[in-house]
Amino acid sequence: MKVEFGDLPDDAKALLTERLRIDFTMCSFKAPRWFSAWARDDAGSVMGIFAIEFPFWFEGKVNILVLDPRCLSRRVLRAPVPSPPDSAPPAAWPSPCR
Repeated sequence: MKVEFGDLPDDAKALLTERLRIDFTMCSFKAPRWFSAWARDDAGSVMGIFAIEFPFWFEGKVNILVLDPRCLSRRVLRAPVPSPPDSAPPAAWPSPCR
């Protein structure tokens, strides 16, 4: 398994859309609104997704999709979550989906 961090790629968004039956293809999944990690198998297929949405600077909503339990490595589970900025953003951030 290869674990990656950053903006969620399109194939991972498509997997979330397929499995959760919610259209995530229009969402940006970009920092600082989102913190994402995903794991790929040797063939390059996404086997797991770990994404945190920050609707407010002090609150995070965790989303996990696991197709292969081997993708839940200690590296993913212990990934540092970014600290809130020094100055708090507005109370309601804009929607990540347009």
